[in-house]
Amino acid sequence: MASVVINGERYDVAEGERLIDVCDRVGVYIPRFCYHPNLSVAGNCRMCLVEIEGMPKLQISCNTNVRDGMSVLTDSQKVKEARADVLEFIFINHPLDCPVCDQAGECKLQDYYMEVGLYKSRMPEEFKVKKPRKAVRWGSGIVFDAERCVLCTRCVRFMNEVVGKRAIAVTNRGDHEEIALVEPLDTLYAGNLADICPVGALTSEDFRFKMRVWFLSRTDTVCPGCSRGCNITAWHKDKKIYRFTPRQNESVNHAWMCDIGRYSYKEEDSSSLILKGWVREDSGTKEMGTPELLGLLAQGLKGLKGKAEEAPVAVLVAPDRTNEEMFAICAFMAEVFGSSRVVLDVPAPKGPKDDLLLTGEMASNSRGLSLFASRSAKPYTIDAFKQDLEAGKLEAVMLFGDTWEGLKAAWPGMQEAFKALRTLAMFTSKRKALFSEATFVIPSASMIQKDGTWVNVTGHVQRVRKAYRLNQDILADNESLGLLAEFMGESFQVGKLEDITRRFLEVIAGLSGASLADVGLEGVSLPSEEQAKHLEA
Repeated sequence: MASVVINGERYDVAEGERLIDVCDRVGVYIPRFCYHPNLSVAGNCRMCLVEIEGMPKLQISCNTNVRDGMSVLTDSQKVKEARADVLEFIFINHPLDCPVCDQAGECKLQDYYMEVGLYKSRMPEEFKVKKPRKAVRWGSGIVFDAERCVLCTRCVRFMNEVVGKRAIAVTNRGDHEEIALVEPLDTLYAGNLADICPVGALTSEDFRFKMRVWFLSRTDTVCPGCSRGCNITAWHKDKKIYRFTPRQNESVNHAWMCDIGRYSYKEEDSSSLILKGWVREDSGTKEMGTPELLGLLAQGLKGLKGKAEEAPVAVLVAPDRTNEEMFAICAFMAEVFGSSRVVLDVPAPKGPKDDLLLTGEMASNSRGLSLFASRSAKPYTIDAFKQDLEAGKLEAVMLFGDTWEGLKAAWPGMQEAFKALRTLAMFTSKRKALFSEATFVIPSASMIQKDGTWVNVTGHVQRVRKAYRLNQDILADNESLGLLAEFMGESFQVGKLEDITRRFLEVIAGLSGASLADVGLEGVSLPSEEQAKHLEA
């Protein structure tokens, strides 16, 4: 350990840690352009200068390691003047196009000018070096503006170190130096270039000029694109999502996300979602509110109780449901029908896989469902469901979820088999997930419209957070089941979300007593199998 003094306050930190990281952790922000915690140190922007006792010159904090007894000033007059000089140098050839720059509101040049600048430029506009490459489309959704670049080289290092491709390089010298695309930007991680660019040099073609960021609200949640569960921020206004951006979590995705997940926000558009449900009748479909639909479904299900030794009702849960929804579904079947006919091994759709983030499993909570299924005394598999369906033992099936592509691929005759059912009730949010055989369609809350938890591929429990609810007919599955039980005259109480989360975590060894609040912003990891065996013993 090392004892360091920062702006007069003493802190105990790890010996050799980067000074800029230490300052970030203790709440002392130091301006920077080139530094990024998940990239190598370039030390070329000089904005992170600090004053260190005993050193005659200011030092860059990104490439300075703390040592015991170090005393640092990050806001002295000498430091402020140096940063203002550095900023003026960076601004020498920068264009005056803030009003038309899509980075406005997120641009570090703007922020630092207001913080340490506020000077009158000594460089007349007509003397600035003009670079002709403006609004150049690099492909993969990235637009480049050479004049705005401050040569921080974050993009160069990201492509080299994270993606493993030397697609971007620094060319020329002096005031004609600029970054350039030297090979096609062929990667599923290109969107991160717009995230890490501290100015308006690299921007997202998808988001450009759609909305100024200061008009948007932010909700921290989890990407539904694959079983990695990258931490993201959903940016929205007036019940409309405008973009997903990655949120730093060193245990899951560092500071990155793939473009598949990034652009999945479009599936949250109201045109892609089911806003009101319906029932299929002889004359066609009839639109109804969710309470009316659940009341009608309850009548049919109630008539199946006691019809056989085990009610001819089964449930399939897609691997995109939250742990809370899945737990409530299992509890509903057990308490209302005394049945364990809940299929939790629905295969996830397959997709790209790599060594960075993509897992090849395009569903958000396969691990959560498999964990719960492994603790079931009498698991009900998809094969057992097929046998019951073919044997005529089922009259009603309820489907919960949006991710059925994997099941369709594994069972080509699925939809044909469903035609034999008297009742097929779908609780889903997405139109593309619908089956034409459905007799009931009950709108379910999509990812951005509900709270809960998912377990990612590495066993990390993470929170899904609601940004808004599009209308009152849309409910999370646990909420719908509470109403359905009520209409059936059953005493089943689904409980509050926090109660369901706690009950779910209790069945996972090592997390008993944990709550939704404990999951927090960065989630909690499940114990390893060895730890779990020890805890269970």
